[in-house]
Amino acid sequence: MNTYNEGSTSALVADLKAALTAAEEAEHDLSYFSKSKTERGRKESGSYYTPADVCAFFWREYFALKGISTKNEFSVFAKDVRLIEPSAGAGALVFALLLKLAKEGVPKKQISEMEIILVDINEGAIAFLTRQFNWLSQRFGVKFKKLRLICADFKRLKIGSSRKKTVVFGNPPYVANEKGARWKNSFADFTQISLKLSEGDGDIHLIVPLSIAFSRDYAELRANIRAVSGSIVLSNFDNIPDTIFKAGKPQSLNSNKANSQRCTILSLLRGPKKQVLSTPLLRWPKRKRASLLARSPQYVDVSSYRFDDQFPRPQSAALMRYLERADGGLNFGALIDNSGKNVLYVASVARNYLGIREEGAGNAHRLVFKNNDDFCSGLRILSSDLFMAYWLTIGDGFHVTKGNIYDFPISKNLLIQVTRQNRMTKKVWDARYQFIKTKLNAGQPTHSYDFSEAMPSLLDSGKLP
Repeated sequence: MNTYNEGSTSALVADLKAALTAAEEAEHDLSYFSKSKTERGRKESGSYYTPADVCAFFWREYFALKGISTKNEFSVFAKDVRLIEPSAGAGALVFALLLKLAKEGVPKKQISEMEIILVDINEGAIAFLTRQFNWLSQRFGVKFKKLRLICADFKRLKIGSSRKKTVVFGNPPYVANEKGARWKNSFADFTQISLKLSEGDGDIHLIVPLSIAFSRDYAELRANIRAVSGSIVLSNFDNIPDTIFKAGKPQSLNSNKANSQRCTILSLLRGPKKQVLSTPLLRWPKRKRASLLARSPQYVDVSSYRFDDQFPRPQSAALMRYLERADGGLNFGALIDNSGKNVLYVASVARNYLGIREEGAGNAHRLVFKNNDDFCSGLRILSSDLFMAYWLTIGDGFHVTKGNIYDFPISKNLLIQVTRQNRMTKKVWDARYQFIKTKLNAGQPTHSYDFSEAMPSLLDSGKLP
């Protein structure tokens, strides 16, 4: 039964808010759809449900990047696209989309006439979606005639072509593939299929693991994405101290129960303008979650990035300019000389600072310098805000590899600066016990030095090339 008039936008919005709330509540249970309802079962299914605040951010960013802002433009979008969600779950993302359209003034009849294909391998998810859309049909007083709810494995599903622009969106499962598969993880299969389905003038808008931006396992996938004409946009989210997924690790003994999947919202918007935009690796405390997701992140144009085959997570435009101009010259590895006697150890994991050590361990890299000047120059660089920004831009945000260290480009101007500061660096090193930090590792104390506050900025010096 139709419960409100065509012009009753507030009632339409209220019903779609209710549908979104119900979906968010249901998705947590549906993510544990194995009979055992265990955390292991959730991980094996690759289920990370999408919270409502992330859904709102997801669609606000998509329309902002598309330049869609007026009621007429939203109406044209609703009329002209075919929407496909490969792993719909309880429908939080699709209901968030319908809610967004309703808030922008798109009438209920036009919303109900949208061509929507929702796929999920979980029978419970499809049953829930069926009930939800039946309820909305009763509330709207109209049927969703072009809605298809399909219980299937998206990787094996054949979806025909359409005259409409195809927009593939969603939060695909993150599941390890069998050995010998084309991709290490199934999200990459979903992304590759989405590229094919949206060929022509369509888009993809997916929440995928952060590893798509840097892992060698997905170098070919990145090349396939780059080969498409259009804008590539990445919003990159860390998982500490807060994470965009709320599932976390509820049965983990890890002291940080919020620790969960690090993600990238990948948008490929086909069009004549070819560019790559990317955010820094976003980190935020829980108290700032609402403000983070209420605004657009700061994108940096990395279209000219050639340092490696990654999609970088640029900490600043200044850092990107430095990498571009310093590339091809000296790198940090040139300071290393295994015949020397000046030894430094660098912790192989980091978060807010790079841990410098005097003693070796299985979780530290041993760096040997020929003389004391090179030792001081190396220490100065590794303890700088410039190196930290570089590592956050090209690293995975957790592991510090020897490649990260050795490949750091050193411009002539930078080498001059750090060499001039060797006396200052030596004084800091001599006073190193003032900067000691201790952490328990497998019950044993590990001592590292944090010189980040002791070293003047290199990134903001204004003297970088």
